[in-house]
Amino acid sequence: MKERKAFDFIEIGARTNKPRTKGLTMYLDKGLGPNQSKDLMQAASYIDIIKLGWATPRLLLEQDILAKDSTI
Repeated sequence: MKERKAFDFIEIGARTNKPRTKGLTMYLDKGLGPNQSKDLMQAASYIDIIKLGWATPRLLLEQDILAKDSTI
């Protein structure tokens, strides 16, 4: 059985392949944990840039930042 996306009645425009030069989608990470980052990657094909916001990376352990990177 084919999986259906939620709200499939809302049309999503066609996307060009990565790396894109226009129509970029940015996500601002305001302190997601590794599990939330992994969940976010379900939408990875639509996300071009992830910014770590408001200096939150400075407050985290390096190993936690690297764990986020491994989910991407």
